[in-house]
Amino acid sequence: MSKVLLILSVFLLSCAYQVGNTRRSLPGGFKKIAVPTFKNASSEPGAETYFTNSMLAEMIRADFLNVVKQERADLVLEGSVIKISHDPQGTVTPSEKTELPDNTILNLNYKTSVIVEIRLRRVTDKRVIWSSVFTGEKTTPAAQIGGSDLNSSNPVYDYSAKNYSLRVLSKQVMEEAFTRMTEAF
Repeated sequence: MSKVLLILSVFLLSCAYQVGNTRRSLPGGFKKIAVPTFKNASSEPGAETYFTNSMLAEMIRADFLNVVKQERADLVLEGSVIKISHDPQGTVTPSEKTELPDNTILNLNYKTSVIVEIRLRRVTDKRVIWSSVFTGEKTTPAAQIGGSDLNSSNPVYDYSAKNYSLRVLSKQVMEEAFTRMTEAF
């Protein structure tokens, strides 16, 4: 009896996986897609690379389409990094901490926000067949000096934290974009 239940559960689980997997597709059922490097309208140099690579990683992980050169593609995915902002969140001032010099304001966190637009363009007639705008945000702590309640501007830390936030956001936002682009059809 237990062997029958085991075989039945394996069969049912494998069928459910196959049914869910076969439902994902690109708009129009196309299989070949080109992904040129995203455009970057933000003030953050090189940000387009994070988002292009994250989208490519999502597509490579999927087993129902082929990423090809533009001349062999049915569709071209066009991406644009519209905006990236790094905004301070929370501050400490001399009135709150007596060991700070006068007129000092230290940031506790930075919030990185992104806006990315994705379009799918059919190669044959250059018509956009799908588009959407995606947003994401991530908060990271500012560089710390002394105790956990004091921090300073450390250019190397700030640069690393900003790049880390962009890598994480690119993965999250492109995962969402890929899912919405392929599960709706």
